[in-house]
Amino acid sequence: MRDINRIDPFLKKLGDYWKKVPDWRFGQLMVNFLGQLDRDPFFPEEDEMLEKLDEYFKDKVFNTIIPRLVRLVEAPSHGKPIIAYDPKHRATQAYINLAKEVIERNGNI
Repeated sequence: MRDINRIDPFLKKLGDYWKKVPDWRFGQLMVNFLGQLDRDPFFPEEDEMLEKLDEYFKDKVFNTIIPRLVRLVEAPSHGKPIIAYDPKHRATQAYINLAKEVIERNGNI
């Protein structure tokens, strides 16, 4: 179920961000702003879904969550994996953390 209480904090963050870059077009603003968020605002049920997956799969679920971000989608169109395209990006760090989790759980493959 969608949480109506999330609207005001989201709009406040958006407004604060927009004040920093008032000359940006709306599309530029949204792409850059959404890339700064910890989670995708278009999937508000994500927490509930993750709980259900965790409950069902138990110890088979990894703790690392890979964020859905623009930079992550751009990398293949430049012929590079995210780790080469933008090594400092948080999606890159998430993949590195996932790799560490896999190694910890399964040993060196």
